[in-house]
Amino acid sequence: MKKVVPSIFVVLLFALACAGERGPVETVDDFLQAFKDVDKEGALMTIYSGNVDTDIQEYFHETWGSVESGAVTVEEWSEPKVVDTEKVNEEGVDVLEVARVETEVTVVQDGEKDTDTIEFEVVRNEYGWFVFEMD
Repeated sequence: MKKVVPSIFVVLLFALACAGERGPVETVDDFLQAFKDVDKEGALMTIYSGNVDTDIQEYFHETWGSVESGAVTVEEWSEPKVVDTEKVNEEGVDVLEVARVETEVTVVQDGEKDTDTIEFEVVRNEYGWFVFEMD
């Protein structure tokens, strides 16, 4: 038991250190990977749920049934690239920074493959980076 506790502590410290390194690109990668893996909890962990209104939660809940059923699958994506960032300094807003990230995503829907460039708006608050919107 004495050896287990330090091991768990080391793993937790490593996980926290890795989480701190997660930026806007990694957030988009995590979001898309969760959709590809049909990992609902993983996808939800990447979505913003703070005090600013966003449509991403509604989009997620409308789309997830198609992902779970296999009617929509995320097949692949190009390496996401940050195209713009800006700091936010508004009172009462928990968002500290906004980044726009683009990637080409290939989706199969009802047997038809389609590749489009998707722009994600990713925001940073005190807890990390989260997907805020996507076009």
